[in-house]
Amino acid sequence: MRIFISLLLLTSFFSCSDRINIEDPEVNQNIDNTKLIAEHIVTTKAGLQIVLAEIFKYPNLHSGLKSESDIIFRNDCPCISPDPTLPITSYPISYDLNFGTGCMPDGVTEVKGKVRVTLDGLLCVSEGTTANIDFFNNFNIDGVDLDNEIDLTFITEDSNGNLCFESNLSDLTIEGSNGSTIEVKSTTEGKLTLVDALANNDPSSFQTYLDDYTCQSYASMDVCIDNVDYVLTSDTDLKTNPLCACPVGGILTGTDSMGNPISIDFSANSACDGTVIINNTTQTLNACL
Repeated sequence: MRIFISLLLLTSFFSCSDRINIEDPEVNQNIDNTKLIAEHIVTTKAGLQIVLAEIFKYPNLHSGLKSESDIIFRNDCPCISPDPTLPITSYPISYDLNFGTGCMPDGVTEVKGKVRVTLDGLLCVSEGTTANIDFFNNFNIDGVDLDNEIDLTFITEDSNGNLCFESNLSDLTIEGSNGSTIEVKSTTEGKLTLVDALANNDPSSFQTYLDDYTCQSYASMDVCIDNVDYVLTSDTDLKTNPLCACPVGGILTGTDSMGNPISIDFSANSACDGTVIINNTTQTLNACL
């Protein structure tokens, strides 16, 4: 379902009265690339959120329960095949979510193209069952292309009723706003928790999952932009709210390929106004608005 670095200026002094500020091209490139990493985070968050919302609409996909007859599903956005309301007779099983030339499944986010979700068991029942989410190369969300796969492996339901998954984003790519390809080359020890904010989750009613938020953490995340690598880790969990485009909590720190430190503090976006803190500098991230 976008990260920044503070701008540094090299200052040369020619006399006590004459001073010229010279921008460091390498620092500027670092700033631009960090923004592109942020775009990847926002787009990944949106794509994952849309797909999980669809999965939880159909209890037989994640809990083996029959769908309640009073729930009305919007089968036109996306169009799903095979019919997700039918009983599952064998695994693995794949479902194609086709958003066509564009529709808004949540009434806000414009989604185009197709996603294939492959389940090897009831997603939220047996430990080790996996959902492979494959974004086809024509998939586009809010104008941004998203390609390749996310793997979610169910770990457990904790004592608070929160659903916990291992998360692997390896090879997931987007096309950034400057045309560059941003690729997550690898992740280690990825974890995603769907937090039941109101303690109201009911497997037979997908509406009770719509108030959940997610917490994600990674021991490391290797992101590549135009053959330049950035390695980050989550100091605190990335917290996402379904009503906000960007994370509303969490801190990422790491280094670029030259060993220069980078950091982003999403907790500044708790009011969902696009505010983030990059290397102790407060900025407004357009991708969050």
